[in-house]
Amino acid sequence: MVFCHDLGTIPESYVSLLEEADPEVQKLQNLLNNPALRMEVERIIIQVIAQQHNILERLDLLEEYLGVSAKTHFVGIDMAWEEMDDSERLMNPHKKRKTFTPLPERISELEKKILEGNTQGSENSLLSGNKTVVRAKLVMEELERTKPKLAGKTLTSSEIYLFLSSEDIPEECRIFVKRSSSRAMIQTIMEKVVELYPEKVRKSKKRKGKGTSFLILMEDANDF
Repeated sequence: MVFCHDLGTIPESYVSLLEEADPEVQKLQNLLNNPALRMEVERIIIQVIAQQHNILERLDLLEEYLGVSAKTHFVGIDMAWEEMDDSERLMNPHKKRKTFTPLPERISELEKKILEGNTQGSENSLLSGNKTVVRAKLVMEELERTKPKLAGKTLTSSEIYLFLSSEDIPEECRIFVKRSSSRAMIQTIMEKVVELYPEKVRKSKKRKGKGTSFLILMEDANDF
């Protein structure tokens, strides 16, 4: 049975799903073809099933969660639209609903985007935040390994770029962009190193030249 939610609309005639209905079922079918009686039966069904079990409220919550509505979206084929002729479609463009992609397909598409975002050259991917942390830790390890200079163990922004773009770095964390396009990224990584190791590292700038920034291992962490 199809429920008539709009009580002002006259429902279509009821047709039994049984091929050969017995006399009692036939009587019920005839009664249900009476619009007033059928609407009353629907009211009872809605009251018992929908109100007592919160079916309508649950459906509203589900639609809100999915961000769709049966009035504006469909899954598979929009039969109501397909059955319209061209003139009806021109007169009722608002009745054309949007295709709703099933949730498993939407999740699969999201997983695909995440994987694609983790490939070469995708520095603005969903995983970029995690990459920054990993790269910062790699830079810290390199800083601790580097040979001391006059100021101690240091790494300039250029040296950090060369290190992170080298084949020593796992491909998923390697930097593939050109040096000129990596300045902001390198600065972010350097700041992340200081954030992760505030008691071991500080960031500074050279006074001469172009003011190249660099990381320096603090004296209490320096073993030379």
